[in-house]
Amino acid sequence: KNETSIVLLRYVVFYSLLCVFIVVALKTARIPLTAFAFVGGALGVGLGFGMQNIFSNLVSGIIIMSHRPFKLGDIVETKEYTGSISEISSRATIIQCFDGTEVVIPNGYFLQNSFINWTRKNPRKRLIVAIATSLEADPDEVERLVLAIANANNSISKDPAPSISMKNFNHIGYEFNLYFWLDIVKYNSADVSGRLRSQIVYELKEKKWLSR
Repeated sequence: KNETSIVLLRYVVFYSLLCVFIVVALKTARIPLTAFAFVGGALGVGLGFGMQNIFSNLVSGIIIMSHRPFKLGDIVETKEYTGSISEISSRATIIQCFDGTEVVIPNGYFLQNSFINWTRKNPRKRLIVAIATSLEADPDEVERLVLAIANANNSISKDPAPSISMKNFNHIGYEFNLYFWLDIVKYNSADVSGRLRSQIVYELKEKKWLSR
């Protein structure tokens, strides 16, 4: 049904067939499995400590692919990185960051730490653009002007509609926050916010309402 399930199925089938192949090969060569009991026990103790993280990430990968806290293409945010999931393997998950870099994160990280999945159920995200004006500005007119600019932008969601509120005022001027929703999978939030700021600055300059 989706790429994540295909990846999980691929790993389950591969390792299952590998185990069957090893057992059949040993039986064909007439090597009894009991011959490996002692060696396997000693080897298991020796490698157990060194491969603890490997097995931990392997199990974590199976849990991630079965419970699916994220899937391929989802945009996730960890403490250090933000980007889209480009690959999920048995040991690690690769995040394609917005600056083009790829980050390999062990699967165990996602089970031991909190992270944000921006697109798991709803790809829309609420963004804020801060606006500062001089005291000469008419607050009601500023709100009408900014909302007109936001509503004219086809990238911005119309439901819920953009809204604006006065955040603060002081001896320098007024401070507003413009709130709007954006589908961050279809549109680049930095580009849309940047265009809005440019248009707002231009209009405030025309009316000589920019804060000094």
